[in-house]
Amino acid sequence: MTDSDPIDSSRPLTVAVLCGGRSTERDVSLDSGRCIANGLEQCAPGRVARVALVEWRADGEFELDGERLDAGAALARLATFDACVLALHGGAGEDGTIQGWFELGGVSYTGSGVAASAFAMDKHVTRLVGRSLGLAVAPGVACGRGDDLDEALEPLRQLRAAAYFVKDRRGGSSIGTTRVESAGALVAAARAALETVEQLVVEVGVVGTEVSCAVFDGTGRAEAWPVIEVVPTGGLFFDFQQKYDAQGASEFCPPRTVGEGAQRIVQDQAVRLFRALGCRGVARVDFVLPASDENAPVLLELNTLPGMTPRSLVPLAAAQVGLDYPALCLALARAAAHRPS
Repeated sequence: MTDSDPIDSSRPLTVAVLCGGRSTERDVSLDSGRCIANGLEQCAPGRVARVALVEWRADGEFELDGERLDAGAALARLATFDACVLALHGGAGEDGTIQGWFELGGVSYTGSGVAASAFAMDKHVTRLVGRSLGLAVAPGVACGRGDDLDEALEPLRQLRAAAYFVKDRRGGSSIGTTRVESAGALVAAARAALETVEQLVVEVGVVGTEVSCAVFDGTGRAEAWPVIEVVPTGGLFFDFQQKYDAQGASEFCPPRTVGEGAQRIVQDQAVRLFRALGCRGVARVDFVLPASDENAPVLLELNTLPGMTPRSLVPLAAAQVGLDYPALCLALARAAAHRPS
């Protein structure tokens, strides 16, 4: 909706839920989209007038109400809704591409804008912004195809760390992330990863407790929700299987073992990073609390379109502040619908 179409806050919303896309996280996106659409349909009478699940197909077309649409026709139809809830994950759905398209087409959408989405999708940029705020990051380097990997990774190899992580610089859901157990195997692991992606971030592994903090600014003021402690099964890291498999990681909100002081530090740092990147809507910031000092969080990443599946972390945190799943979905849609253009 545009400035010429003000939304009466008392009337029911019309909401499109966009899911699918072409990224490696397509299946997770479809799951999130179905969950969100179902959640909106469960809202109290008078809150939502219409919910439309829109699939961005792998062939590039869009499917809405059983009709196949090209990009131009889809944009025009989406602009007729009060809000479009983005259930996209990774790739063009999360890196600012779709966001820019929606800005041009006058679509009110959930999540961060163009610049914040692009910045946060880039793990190296997020690390740089975090460091500028005084947040701790693990020793790491960015490298890509064409780089001399022996030279680029030598500073990390000299650290002789117990473990390293090789990550897709712009990937999500830990897809493509590899744990490397020795410095000697680091270059080979990076070279193998670059066969499928163009750029990497390689970091020293930090031994400690993984935590996550959702930040929401639906009222125009960024607010940190309760911290979530993540405990992967078998001592593994929080990879794709741990995040989405029913037999994966256990999540505790409030945390089971993290002190209140450390939780406050995590919440403060999450909000500061959220603001510095220019995020809006809901985002999730992930940290590791070192075993040597839980009050010194190490930043991992910020996710501008976190998952909304039954295994996702944001709904778990939202429940702790009194928002059940339908209320969370409605809050996201309302924040987008009433945000000034």
